[in-house]
This record gives sequence, structure tokens and C-alpha cells, in this order.
Amino acid sequence: MSDHGGYSPNHHPHGAGYPAPPQPGRRQRKRKSPAFVALATVGITVFLGGIAGTLLLFSHGWIKSVTDPLVLPAVGQCTDASGLVLQGPLEVVDCGEPTATTKVVISETSDEADCAAGQIRILTFGYRDGDHVTAHSCGAPNLTIGNCYTKTGMTFVYDPYCLSSSVRLARQVPGTVDVEKCKSAAPDEPASRPRWGSSYDYADAANGVVNCFLPVG
Repeated sequence: MSDHGGYSPNHHPHGAGYPAPPQPGRRQRKRKSPAFVALATVGITVFLGGIAGTLLLFSHGWIKSVTDPLVLPAVGQCTDASGLVLQGPLEVVDCGEPTATTKVVISETSDEADCAAGQIRILTFGYRDGDHVTAHSCGAPNLTIGNCYTKTGMTFVYDPYCLSSSVRLARQVPGTVDVEKCKSAAPDEPASRPRWGSSYDYADAANGVVNCFLPVG
């Protein structure tokens, strides 16, 4: 016994305001953080949602089979599709619509279609006579004088607002494929044509017409 209430200074009785020492052999379980649980839940949800979405697409026939028959674009059809190369089947648009800026001029199943300068290649895949084939077709610009356009890849895109970034089809010069003809100003054009607008000029060899553009403004 000592002067500290009958206990040594280094000994504290249980229940005297001191926590009980941890029991030997007991392991503390780590709890997963809320962030980890949330991420795991999101991952499982996305995975299951992807499976359900894929099954839904197949059930509605939205994912086309590679055994689909070949659907060739018809000569004279128009589309508003754009890019460096178009892929069929094309979404057909009335050729009178200003957005229908490409018209099919060649449609065949040979290995290579002879697309002229300024025309865009159209590739269509499908089965024909039991064989998987790639059809090569060509589309030419279908533009209207006075309308404004920008260019995406090999195609023109109609600009209904005629923004400053677009060009206007100012005129067409028939009976020639020489784009140099666009350099001579028409009576209603500025005497000095802005140089950058001329980069859009192109010759329509199939119709023997040169198309001349001017910057908007």
C-alpha cells in the first residue's frame, strides 16, 4: 500500500475513470469508406445497364446484322450526310431541300468507282447473291446559287444563317471546267475578289460547270 489510496502510482483500478485495456486477440474490422462503396455501386449499375441496353437494342433490331442485303444508293438521290467518305445506306433527302448538298451521280458494285474531282466516294456494305460485297458510288455537290455553305471533309454543309465563317455560291460558269474563270469578277461582284473565298471554287466535270464562291459579308 502507498500514499496514493492503497495503489501504486503506475496501477489504476478499472472503473476509476480510466478506459479498460483492449482485450488481447481481438482484431479491429476495417470499414470500407463511403466513397469506395459509392464507386462500387456505380460500377455495378453501369455494367448491368450496359447489358440491358444491348439486349434492348437487339430486341428492337436497332443493331443491323452483317447479313443485311446490299442497298445501293440510286443515281439522282440526295443526302445531307457529310464527311471525307460517306457510308451507305444513305439517308435520302429531297433534292430540293437546301440541306441536301450531295447528289448520287454514280452507283455501282465494282471495286473502284471512278469519282471525278470534287466528288465524294460512297461506300455501301452488304450481301448480294450470297457474297459480302462493298459497293463504290460517287456523289457530287448539289448546291444553289445564293445559298451559303461551309465545308466538312469533301462535302458542303448548308448554312441557313450565312455566318461570316461560310461562303456564298455566287455564280456558275457553264461550258468550262477551268476554275480560273472564277477570278474574273461578275458585274455584281467586287472588282477584287477576296482570295480565301476562291479556295472553295470547283469544277463540276459531269455537268461542265464551274462553281464560284465569295466570302459572306
